[in-house]
Amino acid sequence: MLKVGLIDTGDKTFCRMPHIGLAYLAATLHKAGHKVEVIDLYFSDNKEQDEFFNKDFGLIGITCTSFSFVTCLQTAQAIKRLNPNQIIVVGGPHASVAREEVLINKEIDFAIYGEGETPMLSLVELLDDDKNPSLEKLSQINGLIFRNAKNRVVNPPAHRIRDIDSLPFPIYDSFPMKNYEMYPLSSSRGCPYDCAYCASSAIMGRKWVERSPESLLKEIEEIIKKWGKRHFYIIDDSFNINEERVKKFCRQLLAMKLDITWGACGFRADKSDPEMLYLMKKAGCKHIEVGVESANQRVLDNIGKGESIEQIKGGIRKIHEAGIQICGMFMIGNPGDTLDTVRESIEFAKAQPFDSIRFYLALPYPRTRLWEFVKEHGRFLRKDYTNFHDFSEVPIFETDSFTCEERMKAYEEAKKLMFPKGFPEELSFTKEKKLVVEYVSNKHERIKPRFAPQ
Repeated sequence: MLKVGLIDTGDKTFCRMPHIGLAYLAATLHKAGHKVEVIDLYFSDNKEQDEFFNKDFGLIGITCTSFSFVTCLQTAQAIKRLNPNQIIVVGGPHASVAREEVLINKEIDFAIYGEGETPMLSLVELLDDDKNPSLEKLSQINGLIFRNAKNRVVNPPAHRIRDIDSLPFPIYDSFPMKNYEMYPLSSSRGCPYDCAYCASSAIMGRKWVERSPESLLKEIEEIIKKWGKRHFYIIDDSFNINEERVKKFCRQLLAMKLDITWGACGFRADKSDPEMLYLMKKAGCKHIEVGVESANQRVLDNIGKGESIEQIKGGIRKIHEAGIQICGMFMIGNPGDTLDTVRESIEFAKAQPFDSIRFYLALPYPRTRLWEFVKEHGRFLRKDYTNFHDFSEVPIFETDSFTCEERMKAYEEAKKLMFPKGFPEELSFTKEKKLVVEYVSNKHERIKPRFAPQ
């Protein structure tokens, strides 16, 4: 049995939820007989962090996005100063897009890309048998990145998990559950679409794998029984690909009389069956996020959205008529965008019955078509993608047809529409504003210097 420590690098800027990826890893390792402890840096002080870093773990895993990789690296450095022999593996979205670049940093021993459960378990069991495994054995773990004497080695990707019902439910026993406002739920993995800006295919692949309503409802029951009722938030990349599945989930949820509230992101407007929406509302759905991206059809075609403006408009109307609050999500700067096309999106947003609106400057990430588009047709203004978040207040790139100055002008015009009618209670603007303040004071003034390289 190996004792494993898992670290959430603590980005809770906009919503406070436990990290579901770590919870799935914890469950997978626990089922195999290994002991797991988790720490959330956002909700831990220096003393708690020191105690955790000084524990005798056979392996420590750190999850991070590209933005939180700086904190991840500082955390790894702090651990290695205390225990130079501690084995550290990094996973999460950043490892999937950066791949071998993660191991440029000597403090990180391994990285895992793609779905983490299978390669993480394989690595833990290998280290449990042999603390210094051979390169040959390491090379047999698909999804693992490691070093040999000369190079960084990226093994073939792990096979996708086809039956996610077979996974044990996420375990939250080591999480500071009292600090979270809502529970995350994963009802599917992957996305069948290939939008130019999205890194989902690099992380999970293009295959969309659904989970059965029965499995999802059983997890909800267990969470309520153990932790009490809170708002649930479905975090899928593409929640409503199979509308009949959503209907079945809602009907069974109503029959069980669990009386919960929930919301969902990754909602396709072109798959807005009125019966499905009616059942969602009746079953407690309060809000959904719809990725519109642009009101210009040419831009939508360029990014591969696979929807028409009329389909999007019709879907928004149906959602509104069902009584579900809608957050309209738009982007500024995708291929084909100009100041004029963004103004089309602004006028479109004004005319729709959105309850809240968000405009984001497009961010290019490696292994996306947007990244390749910028390399071929534009200029990076900031190429270090570990220094910007899911959003940026300044343009990351420009093109001759849409300059940095024009992008800023478009963003300033669009920002006037943001949060005009407030958010659902679960994601209120008041809470969001408060969390931003805490992020600035907590993360950058407390945690970041705490892990500053020495």
